[in-house]
Amino acid sequence: AEQARLEQYVGQRLSSPSEHLLVVEDGKDLLGFVHVILEPVLQALSVPFRHGVIEGWIQHIIVDSRHRRQGVGRALDAAAHDWARAQGAETVGLQVWAYNADAERFFERLGYQPRTARLYRPCA
Repeated sequence: AEQARLEQYVGQRLSSPSEHLLVVEDGKDLLGFVHVILEPVLQALSVPFRHGVIEGWIQHIIVDSRHRRQGVGRALDAAAHDWARAQGAETVGLQVWAYNADAERFFERLGYQPRTARLYRPCA
């Protein structure tokens, strides 16, 4: 039952024209994948219903640890950018968890720069 729900979820996501999933395989091994979506960006908070540009957003970019440092991540990122650009996106963004310094350095080498910082504080 869980496998069927997962397949249904993935099928629904991939049938959307505003989402794209690309996988890199080598024979029978999955080397990595990227899931990118398109989102409208509000031009101004004072006009909340006025949409401006389109931005690509990388939901997931994952490379199998055995295949890192072989260009797979760079290729996935380039493919995400190519797809987003072809759909009219002006930028592509992603989120990196604060504890993942290796990923942050990797994406900075690819040209990503911080736009905002999200800060959290426990409610307790």
